[in-house]
Amino acid sequence: MRVLRSVRLVDPARGATAPAPVDLRLEGGRVAAVVPPGPTSEGLDAGGRFALPGLIDCHAHVTGVFLPDLPRARDVPWMPAQVALNLRASLESGVTTVRDLMAPLRPILRLRDRAADPASGWPRVLCSGPMLTVPGGYPDFVPPDTPASRAVLGPLRVDLRSPREARRWVDRLADARVDLIKVGFSSRAYDRGRTPMAAPSRELMEAIADAAHRHNLQVAVHHTWAADLRRLVDLPFDTLEHLTLDEELDDALADAVAARRAPVTTNLEVFGFIDQAQEHLARLEAGRGAFLPEPRRIIDEALRSITGGGSPHPHFFVDGLRGATTRQGRNLMRLAERGVLIGAATDAGTNLTFGSLPDELVHMTRAGLTPAAALRAATVDAAQLLGRHDLGTLSPGARADVVLYDEDPLASIEALRRPVAVLRDGRLVAGGVDGARAPAWSRPPGVRSVARAAAHLCAGPALSRLRRALALVSRWG
Repeated sequence: MRVLRSVRLVDPARGATAPAPVDLRLEGGRVAAVVPPGPTSEGLDAGGRFALPGLIDCHAHVTGVFLPDLPRARDVPWMPAQVALNLRASLESGVTTVRDLMAPLRPILRLRDRAADPASGWPRVLCSGPMLTVPGGYPDFVPPDTPASRAVLGPLRVDLRSPREARRWVDRLADARVDLIKVGFSSRAYDRGRTPMAAPSRELMEAIADAAHRHNLQVAVHHTWAADLRRLVDLPFDTLEHLTLDEELDDALADAVAARRAPVTTNLEVFGFIDQAQEHLARLEAGRGAFLPEPRRIIDEALRSITGGGSPHPHFFVDGLRGATTRQGRNLMRLAERGVLIGAATDAGTNLTFGSLPDELVHMTRAGLTPAAALRAATVDAAQLLGRHDLGTLSPGARADVVLYDEDPLASIEALRRPVAVLRDGRLVAGGVDGARAPAWSRPPGVRSVARAAAHLCAGPALSRLRRALALVSRWG
């Protein structure tokens, strides 16, 4: 495709929609020029539809398969297919870039490299690989890696015991070509007793940040509690992941976060899973959500437990988390009013289906953001958070990621839930327009073979293969 004709450009940066259609000239997967409509019949005619830059999900877990515990042998064969569905659901919702913030290193690097090709039918992926933490630290519900898991999948959780070890691991991850570094920082668990946990020390955080910045890598830090945020504002990091959920930020703390000039990602939909469990259950019963049968059953049981007043897992005391969406929404507004850069995010892959970024943006407007501000958080501001100024805009030189809608999302944010077509790097990859349809998508080549290999690994003969693999592993030991 060389021209996308007759589009009404929606510009989140200015909060305005172009009064008349224009043509987008595309070359090499980028926007070459924005020009007045011409007489050419080349390319695709968008029919005057509204065009947004491809959306960016700033925090997700694309390898999430919604299991409440470690997978069993019978789960392994279907897991790659669920991951492929996760990515496809994101793309079909208008998301053309996903920032993954914790996954086993080897699979996520393979997925990232495959997703670099728009023909994959997936969004492009930026990834951190494993989470860096400390012994006894967050995430407490993810056990430490075993030699076997590291041999097969690479690291998922790295427990650091010294600044020297922290620098060494950051160097290793940089050599493996991750896009950023993720750190877990939480002093309490989500359980009923809010069990105290270890959190990284100042010396550890400084070692991680120094090593990451030598490699030009951002440090993204997970947080949940206000008490932890009070410590974090004086520690080195680049992006703050999630909105504080247990308290409304007072002026002093909100001012301190703003003074840091560190972007913050949202996660309203995740705790909406608790506060709006009945709404989520209705969506699931209506068939919404890209789930294979086993994950769908697990999510259904979790939602029914919550709506019945119970908790889906002992690690999470649901009653103590009720109302978190309201508190987070108020914190979102306190930070946005102070000029903090906001990146829209779903945290999908934990308990939330993929393709939910439009729902997150709707919740952000319900919390008080204007539609323009919410759209900026998923486009131009999200691109700034990522350090990717070729994304989040449809200006010349930017990636030709375009989402088409029948309605103007600035006039009705709900329009985001109904994309007509998605282009990535200038290719039609989802939906259709002007009589053209995106190529039929099925599980990408390699997913079935990966599933067969994973199933075979769980069989008896795999033990000898695993021993040989362990003997070869020294770098990640």
